[in-house]
Formats: sequence, C-alpha cells, structure tokens
Amino acid sequence: MGRVVDRRKAIALYLLLRRLRKRRRRRLWVHSINQHPRGYGAYYHLVSELRLDSERHLKYFRMSVEQMNHVLSLIGDNLKRQTTNYRISIEPKQRLAVTLR
Repeated sequence: MGRVVDRRKAIALYLLLRRLRKRRRRRLWVHSINQHPRGYGAYYHLVSELRLDSERHLKYFRMSVEQMNHVLSLIGDNLKRQTTNYRISIEPKQRLAVTLR
C-alpha cells in the first residue's frame, strides 16, 4: 500500500512540475519605455511648440490650430476612451494628432 501512495505522489509531483514548466511568462501591458509620466512624451513637446507657430502647425497637420480645435470639439467624445486600472487612456487630442499626422 505504501508503494501505491508513493507512486501517486510521484505522479502528482511530476504533473505539477510539468504544468509549471509549460506556463508562459506574463507579458507586460505597457513597455517600460512607454511608462513615463504624462507630459514627458513627444506629443507634449512637439505639439505645444507647433501650436505657437501657426505656419509650422499648418504644414505638420495640414490644418490650422483653430480648425484642429473645431474638429476636436466635433469628434472629441468619439475619441475618448475609459481609463482602467491597467493603463491610462490616450487623450482625445493626442489621438487626433496621431491620426492627422
């Protein structure tokens, strides 16, 4: 009887070890490069400078600052996403800037 119990324990241990080896490593939702705080990214630096120079803004986005604000007011609600515990959503103005570029 002792051999049967030992054999069952050995099989259970083998199956447990096999299952642990097969588990995949969890992937990150957001890469460490993209985990910088808001205000650090290219959007905040580039677009804030482009808004100061209307001619460069027009060349970069092919619309004026006023036109971009108007488009954002029209479709901003459709671009808005919900912020979750896992990640912060991208703001509508950022989504629009990426889309236009």
